[in-house]
Amino acid sequence: MESMKALVLEKIEDEEFSQWFNAYTGKLKFVVYQGMPEMDKDIANLDLSVRPYNCLKRAGYDTINSFVSDIEHMEDLARIRHMGRKSMYEVMVKLFVYTYENLKPQKRKSYLDMTIEMNS
Repeated sequence: MESMKALVLEKIEDEEFSQWFNAYTGKLKFVVYQGMPEMDKDIANLDLSVRPYNCLKRAGYDTINSFVSDIEHMEDLARIRHMGRKSMYEVMVKLFVYTYENLKPQKRKSYLDMTIEMNS
């Protein structure tokens, strides 16, 4: 799990967010913009490890948008066969990073601020 936290801190280069995220211990809530063209790409673009990738594929999810539209909470991910706690956490973290990386640079700061606000 620490490696996932390191991934977020490596990819998101915002000092204020990094300080907050380092201290944050709860479940991460964030917005996923389903209208983004990048969300229509294959789930392979999330660069998931084998187990979560296979779980999503076997559940019939081919694109990022397809599973994002069905999954609102971690509990929805838990219903997918063989999707364990680590896999769920990985999917959520990679989805958060993927969403952030595909936003226009001028929207990234407001996205991080909104994420902090949602989790406070």
